[in-house]
Amino acid sequence: FLDSCISIKHLDLSDTQLSLFYSKFMSHSSIETLLLPSTLTTIGAYTLEHSFITTLDLRHTAITSLPDQCFSFSALEHLLLPTTLRDIQDEVLVQV
Repeated sequence: FLDSCISIKHLDLSDTQLSLFYSKFMSHSSIETLLLPSTLTTIGAYTLEHSFITTLDLRHTAITSLPDQCFSFSALEHLLLPTTLRDIQDEVLVQV
């Protein structure tokens, strides 16, 4: 879903009921701003990989795990984590 999307810069999903982002969500994208829903519990591997996002606030989500290579090779400078986080898998922030 939305992988390799080069035209979206800002995406507000905060008013949605999404609970899951599949693998490669917004990977290889030009996304700069992403607002997430509080219902989000799971993100797939390679989420936001090779993206232009610089700040990501996960504090208001219910995410419990960061999977392999999510955020890797991205422009991420600031990552705010939720209190629900229990597991960070391998290579989450590779080449960030």
